[in-house]
Amino acid sequence: MRRWSVVGGLVGGLAVALIAWPAAWLAGYVSDWTQGRVQWVDVQGPWWRGSALLLLSAGQGTQPSTLLPSRLHWQIGWAGKELLLHISHPCCTPEPLTLRVRPQWSRVALTLDPITQPIQWPLNWLQGLGAPWNTLKLSGLLSVHSSGAQAQLSARGVVWSGQVTLTAQGVNSPLARVPELGAYRVQLRAKEAEPMQLNLETLKGPLKLEGQGRIGPKGLKWRATAHAEPAQADSLQNLLNLIGSRQGARSILSIG
Repeated sequence: MRRWSVVGGLVGGLAVALIAWPAAWLAGYVSDWTQGRVQWVDVQGPWWRGSALLLLSAGQGTQPSTLLPSRLHWQIGWAGKELLLHISHPCCTPEPLTLRVRPQWSRVALTLDPITQPIQWPLNWLQGLGAPWNTLKLSGLLSVHSSGAQAQLSARGVVWSGQVTLTAQGVNSPLARVPELGAYRVQLRAKEAEPMQLNLETLKGPLKLEGQGRIGPKGLKWRATAHAEPAQADSLQNLLNLIGSRQGARSILSIG
């Protein structure tokens, strides 16, 4: 009986310690995984139900960095064979986001529930990531919408499926002598066993952006062009020179 009492006490103590383990230890994993570009600061609460301020930077210890005004909150729980991660952010998420993690024999499935009310972030938050964001100094609003997406993680890599849409509205920059650059949309689509496709298009505005790319086993491959409406060409010259290499009236940006 004494042995069982000792074992029970040890198990109970371990369970209590695990439940009460502070969320601060997660901050190190987030920073390492993003190479210091995304950081949690002023972390509070246990690991399974905590909050933190969300900071963007060009890397660990770099300056400047940008901080969102409200706290990010998360809660982790189980439902059947799935681990559920609920995320809310008063400044940016009208409703909580839900990420489902389902371990399988040789892989892990990550599923993002549909985002019916778009996430909204201020574009100037991206300036904390460094170049080119801190040079362009973009302002405006970035919205994220999704009908649902999934990633299958295995030793062979990542297989994506689903769709995510990013829309930037009221975009402007102090480098351009126009009231507004315009509005733009990036769509990310993927089917199982196919690379994720990226498409950039202009919704309105004097700065015209178009681009296509994909994310596959070898990383990101991307090619985009930028040009100005003829009447605004002089007002957008400085910005076009910074966006990419010039080919006549166009700027070309290539990655991969």
